[in-house]
Amino acid sequence: MSCALGWGVMPNWPFPTSASRNTSAAAVQESFDLLCCCGQQIVGERQAQPQIAECSLCRERYLILPANPYPPPLPAGTTRRKKKSKKAKGGPVLSAAGLATTWKTWGQPIAAFPISWGKTGAKTAVRTGQNLWARLVAFYRGILAQITLLRFVVSLICALIGLTIYWQVRESRLEEAMVLANAAYDRGMTALEKKEMVAALAEFEDSRQAMDLLERDDMQARQVRQYAKELGAATQLATSSLFDVLTEGVREQRSSGSASWNERFSRKYAGDWLILELKGQGVLSSKGGDSPSLVFPSVFMGQPVALEIPQSILAQMPTIQDEVSLIVAVQWQECRFEEQPSPRWVATFNPQTAFLWVNLVTYEAAGYVPDEYQPDDELKRILVQQAKWVMDN
Repeated sequence: MSCALGWGVMPNWPFPTSASRNTSAAAVQESFDLLCCCGQQIVGERQAQPQIAECSLCRERYLILPANPYPPPLPAGTTRRKKKSKKAKGGPVLSAAGLATTWKTWGQPIAAFPISWGKTGAKTAVRTGQNLWARLVAFYRGILAQITLLRFVVSLICALIGLTIYWQVRESRLEEAMVLANAAYDRGMTALEKKEMVAALAEFEDSRQAMDLLERDDMQARQVRQYAKELGAATQLATSSLFDVLTEGVREQRSSGSASWNERFSRKYAGDWLILELKGQGVLSSKGGDSPSLVFPSVFMGQPVALEIPQSILAQMPTIQDEVSLIVAVQWQECRFEEQPSPRWVATFNPQTAFLWVNLVTYEAAGYVPDEYQPDDELKRILVQQAKWVMDN
């Protein structure tokens, strides 16, 4: 086999050419330079038709392709001829065939888009539902695969052990609560007799928590909760009485206005505990459909004052008589001055924490003693009556 570089050649291979159909000479003369397999160099000029070149040394013959009959390409950016205009000089011409082609190309796809989109959405929804159902089935099967008889028995044993431990702990706590409830109650009463209010409060709080754990609602449990509330209020009594607050409010309102007093009250007095001794004719009041409250009207420094007792107190009273005598523990909520419908002071209290006072020993431990306004017999009568209301509810 012969080898050659340059154009591919084969000796004695007839090569059909278009030179017979193209008699024009090559636009550019081209030379060839081959290296024979024997090492001899073969050079020459290409002709318009194929030719045979023979090595002068080994007499090997090579087929030489003709010269390129085509002119060299034009430089980039140039054109040989102008492109035809897309539009005829006479403008567009409408025809039935053109309209049919336009409808087939553009109209039908546009008209079919909503239908195809709806079908695609439905297929997507169905496919999503099928995938979700397949995942749920696979999850269910995975759970079933994990549940074996041995695992079920082991899980049941663990659950029984856990329930047994919980029940034993609960029973132990209940037994401790039964002992603590009575013991703490006795210790609280002893501390109360010694006027040791802080120690008594701690004991009654322990007894109350034990009663709550035991879910007791008998007479003793109600007494324990009442003692805990009264001692809690007695140990947190405000240093300023109702009259002290009203006196400061009147002076602040006259000198700096209602807004200044409201800000001062919220910062200084809101949330403080008071024990109020009320006697007189109470008036039921309901604003805007809210729960009714019991209002005690009065006058202070020439200005009307309305004390609004919360509905939580009113709910414990079976009837409202013409003359009402009450001893209540309340927390300050507001003490504001109203211009309309008539100028007056309004004192309101937190309805969530207000309660009736029922025990004389805690009342005296808080520093209150009978006086001319509230004699000893009258005081005891009020407390006994309120105790009946509270304990019966």
